[in-house]
Amino acid sequence: MSDKTEVDDTAGSVDLGPTLLRFPPFPPVPDGVTIAPFKDFKASGYTRTIAPLSDNEARWSGLTPREVEVDAAYGIPTIRLTTEEERKKLQKAKKRKRIAGTQKDEEGRVVTWWEEWAAGEEKRRTSFPLAGGMQYTERVHQAADDFRAGRPWPTVSTRVRLMWDHFGVFIGLLDCLPVYRKVKPNNKPDVQRPIEHDDIPSDEDVAPNTSQISPGTVSPKQEPIPVATRTVDQDIVQDYMEPVWQPNKRAMPAGEEGVLTEKLRRRMKVFVDDIEGGVKMFLGAYMRDKGLMWSSQNLNIAPIIISFFLRFLLRNAVFEDSRDHSDSLKRALFVAELAKHELPRTARIGLALPDAFSVASVACWGAQATATTMGEPDKALETSLEESSRTDTGELAAKVEYIHSLGEDAEVVPAQTVLHSVTAQQVLEDKGLASSNRSALGFEAVESTTQGTLSNDPWPPSPSIAASVVANGAIADNSLNEGDTSDWTSPTTCSLLSFIGGPSVLPLTHTTGVVERSTRRVRAIVMPYTQVLPATSVFAPKGIFAGLARVYFGPWWFSREDAENEAREGAEIRAPEVLSRGRIRAEEEGDQQGYDEYRDDVMLLMQPEAAETLGLGMGLQGVWVQAIRRSDETSMVDENRGTQEGWWYAEGVSAAFPSYFVDMPQEWDNTQVGREASDEED
Repeated sequence: MSDKTEVDDTAGSVDLGPTLLRFPPFPPVPDGVTIAPFKDFKASGYTRTIAPLSDNEARWSGLTPREVEVDAAYGIPTIRLTTEEERKKLQKAKKRKRIAGTQKDEEGRVVTWWEEWAAGEEKRRTSFPLAGGMQYTERVHQAADDFRAGRPWPTVSTRVRLMWDHFGVFIGLLDCLPVYRKVKPNNKPDVQRPIEHDDIPSDEDVAPNTSQISPGTVSPKQEPIPVATRTVDQDIVQDYMEPVWQPNKRAMPAGEEGVLTEKLRRRMKVFVDDIEGGVKMFLGAYMRDKGLMWSSQNLNIAPIIISFFLRFLLRNAVFEDSRDHSDSLKRALFVAELAKHELPRTARIGLALPDAFSVASVACWGAQATATTMGEPDKALETSLEESSRTDTGELAAKVEYIHSLGEDAEVVPAQTVLHSVTAQQVLEDKGLASSNRSALGFEAVESTTQGTLSNDPWPPSPSIAASVVANGAIADNSLNEGDTSDWTSPTTCSLLSFIGGPSVLPLTHTTGVVERSTRRVRAIVMPYTQVLPATSVFAPKGIFAGLARVYFGPWWFSREDAENEAREGAEIRAPEVLSRGRIRAEEEGDQQGYDEYRDDVMLLMQPEAAETLGLGMGLQGVWVQAIRRSDETSMVDENRGTQEGWWYAEGVSAAFPSYFVDMPQEWDNTQVGREASDEED
């Protein structure tokens, strides 16, 4: 027989690693060594003897020969075997170590799951070399399976498994998110029986737990089963995320594990062809679409686990024979490392902006935009508002006419009292007004929530008697009402004078200029000087807002064509919209001096603690308002600097994006994310 393993031709060109040896023939016996045949061997037992000191040990004074156990026939030292009790302790310790994030270091600090992974990451390899005739999609699928099985996973409450499952759905490892549930002791086939109390899912059962996983057992298209009976699946698939095998569970049936359906193959192929783009979409648009961005825990976990997986692919040379795939994998790893810093910042930005300075500016000059959301106005909403406006106009005219008929001596009912129907009814009875006059005064419409038209006022008055009174010029002083409890609900307002340092005419000498609703990218952050400098120093801060940070925002799109091509319907980042009281660049008139939303930067003033949450290159979506001198409303360009005079503030911030953010293309939307439309086509 040959000393090499014969490989079947059907195995392809897969490299099986080192050459395998089989015996016989046996290697030759070394010189001076005698091997006793088994038939001549006689058991002599063990004995204890005194082992002489070695040369190194003999040099140390105080050392005495030690007693060792040797074989009685040949004098060979024996190896101590562990006892049954010691083996049980080792098994328990090994089982505990398999749950990441539960171990403690020498100082008693709990070692995080990513620190535990990093400690032994260099030793983790795939089960066999992923090269040769394997397709790239098959390599990634096998590498993902080895990545999952070759490391301890933390408990489900950490949401690490959930994020890995989401990534598996995104790239085509899973058809849907796994379903975690408890296992019944008796492993019986599916039966129809009345539902017991234990079968009703509770709030704890909704979240994944450490019991069971059954991929693909729940589909959104399945018809709901009647409450009386339900098919109880006793044939539970083994939780492949669990660290150890447990009783009353069985492994995945043969032929099902590792099988890629055609839909999963398409998802995997699109990801493999553009690994960098796939990582950008998952750590951006996909997480926003699935609502994963609204948890700080997810923002920290997602880039860490993706980074470990990409490093695993690089370390095992999954794309060693493809330069393009290897370069894309390295760029994707750079994106994942960048996301570790920028994704958690998006949550902090949402809490810090708009800052107190922006809120004070809005309170000083008023709201300049009716909403802070992006997108075209809803045509149906506009039609509804127009019809409601015509109806309210007719009702308002009738109310005003009735108020005039009461005469000047009629007592005006405060608008605050109309907010509660019971209070309004008591006021009518006290004033002696007939019940027939209630509809004319508008009290029956108090509960209506329909507004006439959108205005600059963020809290427009309700279509009640208050509208009639305000339209007629008679406004009641609510401060005279005793027992008014609305003050405690009023938000804390900030004054712009607190940032100026005292009384100032700035609110009168300045006004708002350009108002832009767009997504802009952070280009530079200039923090204020914290040390006290002489007033004559060229580095001394100048201006009334010297204590504020200056943040320069550049455009996200650099041309109208790019914005129209990339900002498709339903995209997160839309083309900018500009509403101006000043001078805007008009290309059709050849005006090159006005404001251009695709060319010019804006300089926002904000508090230093708010500016610290930002990162260079990150994007912010909101409403940006320019503050300029009243005399400069028609001439806002500094020809020497080529920038806009004055400063800007944020009226509202609706979203924060990492620097690598890209919207998912329409074809990726339909084939990769696993939407219902795609499922129906399949």
